Amino acid sequence: MCGHRFKLLRWREVYRKTYYDEREFKRQPVALTAAIWGESGEHCDAPLQNLSIRGCRLAGGLAFGQGSILRLELHIPDDTLPIVVQAAVVRNAVALHSEVEFLQLQPPERERLRAFLRSLFASREAKAEESETRA
Repeated sequence: MCGHRFKLLRWREVYRKTYYDEREFKRQPVALTAAIWGESGEHCDAPLQNLSIRGCRLAGGLAFGQGSILRLELHIPDDTLPIVVQAAVVRNAVALHSEVEFLQLQPPERERLRAFLRSLFASREAKAEESETRA
């Protein structure tokens, strides 16, 4: 009742640190390309390795440093217009791989991205169920 009961160290108790993945949304593996523009106007095209509603991982292209602000156009198959991310920040950069968080995405663009991710997730679920029924 006092609030201190579980905050004290208990002798002979083994405590282990637990690490949690801090991502809010699960990333989906994809095979897409993105057009990228850096802060100083440099441009490149790079493949996306995975994608979520909040960010993505870019492979190849130009080396962008951590904290760089980018503009992205995600080219979705069977869609005539790319999904435009006005502002994204590089959260982690190793060699030519960059993990990017989307900062500014217009509501219609976010809905298109959400619909694409839903269809991607549904198709993966259907494939998993199909492989389970075959086994």
